[in-house]
Order: sequence, then structure tokens, then C-alpha cells
Amino acid sequence: MTANTSIRTRVLLIAIVILFALINVRVSDAALSVSSTTVSVVVGNSQQVTITGGTGFYKISSSDEKIATATVSGSTVQKGTIQGVAIGTAIITIEDDTGATATIDVTISGLTLDKTSIIVQPAGSVTITVLTGTPPYSVVSSDDTIATALVASDKITITGVATGSATITVSDSSSVSAVISVQVGPSFTLNPTSVAISINETTNSIISGSSGYTVSSSDTAIATASIVTDANSITKVLITGIAAGSAIITVEDVLKSTATINVTVDTIYKKVVTLGVGETEKVSLTGGTGFYNVDISDNLVAKITLNKDDAVVEGIAGGKTTITFTDNSTNKLVVDVTIKLSPPQLNYEVNGTLLKVYWDQITNADSYLLYYALPDANGDLDPTNYGQVNLGSLTSHLFDLNKGDIYFVILQAISSSSADIASDIDISKVIKIIIP
Repeated sequence: MTANTSIRTRVLLIAIVILFALINVRVSDAALSVSSTTVSVVVGNSQQVTITGGTGFYKISSSDEKIATATVSGSTVQKGTIQGVAIGTAIITIEDDTGATATIDVTISGLTLDKTSIIVQPAGSVTITVLTGTPPYSVVSSDDTIATALVASDKITITGVATGSATITVSDSSSVSAVISVQVGPSFTLNPTSVAISINETTNSIISGSSGYTVSSSDTAIATASIVTDANSITKVLITGIAAGSAIITVEDVLKSTATINVTVDTIYKKVVTLGVGETEKVSLTGGTGFYNVDISDNLVAKITLNKDDAVVEGIAGGKTTITFTDNSTNKLVVDVTIKLSPPQLNYEVNGTLLKVYWDQITNADSYLLYYALPDANGDLDPTNYGQVNLGSLTSHLFDLNKGDIYFVILQAISSSSADIASDIDISKVIKIIIP
């Protein structure tokens, strides 16, 4: 190789190095970038961004393909296409073969509404706003006899027609839809919805429907109300008359649906008295004229003794009766009286292992319950471990027991006509019986 050839080779190599250096400078000067770093797309739609700079060899990826996907296309001008999959956010990353990156913050929206469940009264209306979507919008009701819907721009007006439930389907121009649940009228019922009671009298209205109720009275000086649940888990509105007049009781559930009870309280005063046989209670007649007419529905259950502005009620026999006091100004006091049955006196005799129990007949009782309990470890009464035997209308009964048995027993008189007049059980009257 001549000296000239060697020089030319060296010059060529230097030229190549300089050329690569120039190329590298050009590439580094054109930084990887996108036409938009934030993009909003509706579910089911797509949007393109232009990619410039970098080496031209691009990879594109999504941080969450359940929310958005992305692809690259184009020959002379590179485009990134972002497809909305579901409502949410994701980050699209574009990378060239040198590792340079550009990112796009993506928000995927759908057809969203400010309410998706409403309650409206018949002839009433509710307006719902479309928050995101592609206009124009259309609406369809599942039942126009229950609720109708109209749309104007991004406002949907739903009108109640009749009590019941329906759905309103809202669609946008991208064929994306959303559903509104509509309840027309209350989501629960009251029975009855109108009551007439007296002062101090209470009554119930049964609630049928959902749960989580609150109740209020338009005038608590006339009538008060509360929500109660009875022993059978039935929810009721308990209404009490306070003074003569009218009030409206409003019940509301957790869905803000309401229903009302019209209450009329008359000038009749009410009182409840519960006594045992031979017991007495004084009833004040203050406020009347002093000239009283007394009517008693059953004078075999209770009797009345008047003493100026007082009346004394005395229990005669187990049962129920109503006493009505009226003065010459037509003021009226109605007293509902319950007289408990007398507790039967239990007697017994032991003959070997035979136990005979007997008692006197109690007026107005038609059967008897014998309660028995076993002793605890110390030989004392264990009130948590007991049983009962219905002895019917008998006034004696014979039991064949075992030697050494110990029982604690007591007898209760009951009436099939009214459970709440059953004789009281006095634990101090329990008898301990030992079979020797």
C-alpha cells in the first residue's frame, strides 16, 4: 500500500466518523414528543395523537388496558390511536429504540348522570343532568303509564304518571347508554292512612315496604307519633292523641319517599286502668261540671264509686270492661279497665311417689298452667330451667313421680278470651315439693 492510499483511507474513516457524529447530533436535537399530553375519550370511542421526534421506531403501551388501549400507525407521519375501554384513567407511554419516552395522561369517560335512581310523585317531575357523554341524547321509558321522560340538551325531565316503578334508558350518539330507576309514589304503604282517636288514646298504622323509617307530626300539640316494632317484627306507626284537633303524620324511608296519615283527635279523654281482683285505683274527673253520668259495659268485672271529682275503680273478677263518664256539658272520659284473674292458691298432697295438686276454681278462668322448675346444684330454685303443663279446666291433677324428686311449682289462671288478664306470677309464692 502506497503512502497516498493510506492517507486516503484515513481521510475516509475520519469522514465516516464525522458523518455519524452529525447524524447523532440531528437525532438528539429532535426530542421524542406527542401532539397532546392529556387526552379525554368516551368509552367506545378513540382519539389520535401525532408522534414526532425520536428515532422513528416507536413502541406504545398502556398502564391499564382495561381502561384504555393504544396502537401506532402511519408511514410518513406516525399516529398513536387511543381507544376508550372503560371509565377510569390510564397513562399511555411511547418509547423509541433509544429508550426515549413520552407519556399521555388519558381519562376515559362514559355516559354518566347526576342521578340514577329517583322517587317522584304522580304529576310531579324530577330533572337529571347528563354529566359526560356524546350529545345529542335520547330517552326511552320502560312504561309510559308509570313515568315519561323528555330530553333537552343535557337535561332529562322525568314526570310521574301513576304509582309504580319504571326505568328510563338514556343513550348518546355513540350508542352508550345509562339507566335511571324510577319509583312513582311512595316505596311503602301505610294502613290505615286516616285515623280518628281520642285524647290519651293510641292507635297503630302498619308499614309495608322498605326499612329505615322516620316519622314526624305536623302538630305535636295535637298528636305525636313514633316508629315501633311488635313481637311479630311488624313495623308500625304508634300515634297518640294529645289534644282535640287535626294533625298530619309524615313517614319517610331511607329513599326519602314519604307517606302520610291524617289524624283527628276528638274531645273524648281516654284512660287505661289495670288492676287485680280487690285492687282499686282513683280516676280524676277534674275539669268536668261535677254532674256525671256513668256507664259500665260489664259490672261483673269492676265497679265504680263516685266521690265529687274522683271515681274509684275496683276489680271484682278477671276480665275487661269500659267505663264512660259524661257530664252535662257533654265532656266525656272513657276508661278501659283490665282486671287480672286472681292467682289460684295451689295445694298438694304426697302419698308415696304420687303427688296430687289441687286448687279452687277462679272466676272467669277457663284453664290453668302449672309451672315447674328443678333445683340448682345447691337445691335452690333455678328460674332459668323450667317447664309448664296445661291442666285445662281441671281443679286437681295426680302425678306419678320418682322417689327423691324435687320440684318448685306455681299455678297460673288463664283465659282463652284475653291473654292479658292471666293471673300474675309471684315468685315468692312458689312451692317446693319433695318426694320422699
